[in-house]
Amino acid sequence: MIKRKRIAALMAGVDREYQHALTMGMARATRAANADLCVFNCQGQPDGFVRDDRGERAIFDLARLADFDGAVVLLATIPTKVCRDQIRRLIDDYPEVPIVTIDVRYGNSVQVGFDDAISVRELMEHLLDEHGAKSFALVTGPQETWVANARMDSCRQVLSERGIDLPPEAVYDGRWVREGGVHAAEQFMARLEKIPDAIVCGNDDMAFGVISELRKAGYRIPEDVLVTGFDARSEAVGRGLTTIRRPVLEAGVLAAETLLKWIDEGRPAEDVVTLRTEIIYGDSCGCPHPMERAQSCVRLLSEQQRLTEKCLRQTTDFVTALATVSTLRGVADELNAFARAWNPREMHVCVHPDFMNMESENFPENYPEESLLISGWSHGEEQPVVRFATRSLLPRLAQEREEPVALVFSPLSYMGGNLGYMVYDVEHVVSAVLPSLLLLMATSLTNISLRAAVQSYANVMERISVHDPLTGLHNRRGMQQLMPPAFERAKAEQLPFAVVVCDMDDLKGVNDNFGHLAGDQAIVRLGRAIRVLEKTGLTCVHICGDEFLCLGVLNHRETPEQLLEMLRQSVKDLNQTEPWLRDISASMGVHIAVPEVQQRMEDFILLADNSMYAEKHAHHRRLGQRPSPNAYTD
Repeated sequence: MIKRKRIAALMAGVDREYQHALTMGMARATRAANADLCVFNCQGQPDGFVRDDRGERAIFDLARLADFDGAVVLLATIPTKVCRDQIRRLIDDYPEVPIVTIDVRYGNSVQVGFDDAISVRELMEHLLDEHGAKSFALVTGPQETWVANARMDSCRQVLSERGIDLPPEAVYDGRWVREGGVHAAEQFMARLEKIPDAIVCGNDDMAFGVISELRKAGYRIPEDVLVTGFDARSEAVGRGLTTIRRPVLEAGVLAAETLLKWIDEGRPAEDVVTLRTEIIYGDSCGCPHPMERAQSCVRLLSEQQRLTEKCLRQTTDFVTALATVSTLRGVADELNAFARAWNPREMHVCVHPDFMNMESENFPENYPEESLLISGWSHGEEQPVVRFATRSLLPRLAQEREEPVALVFSPLSYMGGNLGYMVYDVEHVVSAVLPSLLLLMATSLTNISLRAAVQSYANVMERISVHDPLTGLHNRRGMQQLMPPAFERAKAEQLPFAVVVCDMDDLKGVNDNFGHLAGDQAIVRLGRAIRVLEKTGLTCVHICGDEFLCLGVLNHRETPEQLLEMLRQSVKDLNQTEPWLRDISASMGVHIAVPEVQQRMEDFILLADNSMYAEKHAHHRRLGQRPSPNAYTD
């Protein structure tokens, strides 16, 4: 058997254009060197979040660096601090393993980077000298990221050299998403005396958001204001956005080649290797649109759209077929039928070996020592259902093969638990479909597991009926089942009963500024924060909308001040460790007492409610206005 080198790549969002190009570059280099590439991918979403940290981050547990010759790490793509910290720990645990990082250097790695500063300077001088721009605004990426700061620092330096003032209100943190550009344009129109001559954005998505909002307000692009982006996505080039292209595919090739050379010949002399970027001028700054390049991008986007629609149809048929399956053999048959229709070079589905006999709530957060390959598809041939050691990743990797593989490993997670993972060839990452495919696959397999666990089915349904599907907390029905007996026990045994009321501040502002999906995410985040009170013995309940209750018999007779401080600190910690579109905050009230004979639980809730509204009114009086959408308040 040929002993090949094995390279790991750790990233998020492999389906996105930037990450996919890097992956394709790495695959090109490893295949040329007859080495295997294993890409471990948590499925980050465009809003900067993963579906569930607990379930998604476990994919990096598979990447035991001791089993690899080296690794390429894309920390800049990882959406949450939890996942980034896990990857850093993984690197720290194996200091002897060669590591090449892209964009963000860590530890003893060799970094492949881009000379963004040169192109940014050239772009700024172009806007100043060729178009006569005299006033500017900047839409940055997240301020905690090195890439965002480096791009904008280059802009500031050029403006400073030209003696152009950049007031604080002309700089906006756009969070990399299109909605951030929309909000930035709203801020500029509201706070600046006039719209600046040029708005420079840290990526293409934010630039499109700025352009759409300015056009709605009657501004013409580029006649009234010049707008530029960054990253040169196919959509941006096709639509004539002035942007900066990074040689991303080439960077993937260089990262893999550098790593392979390190493995063979020792550590490179240089710690950082950079690639030149280039400006693509377009209509958004008033320059001629490069039609040939634009037409090429349009053709690429059209082909991607065709593949997306085809895969969506196949996925819909597949999920519909799985709805009637109740046996392991049936699951394998339907998965293989889907693989035949999709026709990837490689597709494998690995699950918990007992997934047909488990309730979904019992699926572990981490992967078991053994996994079950329930569907294997390789070069048009089905692979047998087999149980194997999870550490080996895939039976296919242990087989005699003439050619190396380049595979992506993505988690199949549901409600924080891991059903397993899906493996597919890098060439078959269909950008718009992959997140939905993985989610539907995980959901469908979970439903099969639920149907197979007939004995526990009633218990699962009962649990669902008393829990809120959005936050996972108890709902009003669950509270009505659990709390009256607890309240009566507090009366009989003279125990302190506590009610904490929590009402999110300015949910309407989140919905208005970022959309109702972001409003749902804000509710989920607050629901996560209030669970800190569960360790005091309280049950957390999502009543509706932005309203939460925590109530029950206290374990250790905590004071009202202690409960409120625990909850406030939990909200503050969440805002700091997992930054979002904006900080969340809440008004809180508490009532603790030993219930008297004539009292009802509703009386306690009313008293806690009154306490909360007193805090809310006092808070608004202090501000003299509605809370700022980006301000955290106690």
